[in-house]
Amino acid sequence: MFIRRPASAVLGHLFRRGLHGVSVECDARNTYSGRLLEHVGFDLEGQHPGFTLSINTGNWTDTLLYGLLASRWQKLAAGSQSTAEAAGLQYR
Repeated sequence: MFIRRPASAVLGHLFRRGLHGVSVECDARNTYSGRLLEHVGFDLEGQHPGFTLSINTGNWTDTLLYGLLASRWQKLAAGSQSTAEAAGLQYR
């Protein structure tokens, strides 16, 4: 996944600057985005049924809610030091 490294780099930067947590929403039909979020450490925290109106189809769709706290990110970065170093993600 080519996007995983930039996403991880952005998260590392945000947490190094003191952010406590990051929340993300995505269309439940977008499985690629959900997998990416989970792969970089986000937890699925909830779902809003019929929350977003699709401008393409005019149908209401579910929205998934993901979250990642700095404390979890720190543990993930420390646990996979080689991956973190390769992506420049060391948590300081």
